[in-house]
Amino acid sequence: LPKDWEYALPTESEWEYACRAGTESIFYFGNEPDRLPEHANFADRRLLDTGDEYYHYAEGRLDDGTARLAEVGRYRPNPWGFHDLYGNLWEWTATIEEVQGRQYPVARGGSWVSLPEYCRSDFRHRFETTTERNFIGFRLVLRRTGSGRER
Repeated sequence: LPKDWEYALPTESEWEYACRAGTESIFYFGNEPDRLPEHANFADRRLLDTGDEYYHYAEGRLDDGTARLAEVGRYRPNPWGFHDLYGNLWEWTATIEEVQGRQYPVARGGSWVSLPEYCRSDFRHRFETTTERNFIGFRLVLRRTGSGRER
């Protein structure tokens, strides 16, 4: 990369801006959670049907076609062409919040074990970083740094 460019985790604002893609609804495709299976891998009937009692909370009415982690790009993209912004893997952001003296990174988008309401464009969640999880990942942004960044 040229010296005035970097790869980084997105800020929460950058993540939400890219996720919404110019929309103002709960999801970039509207306000109807029943359309989520076209756009996301989340805790639904397929996960419930695995019989794993740990996933008893899954949404039994909806079916996204995948019980576990899905391949990238399986679901419909948002209006700007970004895939997998909802579900599959929570995505780390650059935001770190301090709560009672401990620091927690903020993730967005929900995962394959998240209920539909956790997959909204505005939903955010803090996780501890001390435990390995198979439902958290990241998406990088490419941006100008320092004097090269337009303001």
